[in-house]
Amino acid sequence: MNDEHRIKDLIASVLHDDSKLNKGFTDAQIASAWQKSVGEYVAQHTDKLFVRNETLYVNVSNSILRQELHYQRSKICYAINGLLKKQAVREIVLR
Repeated sequence: MNDEHRIKDLIASVLHDDSKLNKGFTDAQIASAWQKSVGEYVAQHTDKLFVRNETLYVNVSNSILRQELHYQRSKICYAINGLLKKQAVREIVLR
């Protein structure tokens, strides 16, 4: 076994599905995918993104923008999951 396979196996064991490190890594990926999916302007008006049970919670500072995003939730979920190449977000809750 060469060094590349050993490193790959080590990373896989550290980032197993139920590890806290993996959850933090996935949350960071989702936050990045959110920004790419909604664009810079919308991302600037949102904060406190967190994920719990495949639900993405987002604080939106503008009520009009929140309402507009509400109508686009399924499209944004699809875009985020497409960027991540896995089903990471099933629902978005806007606050």
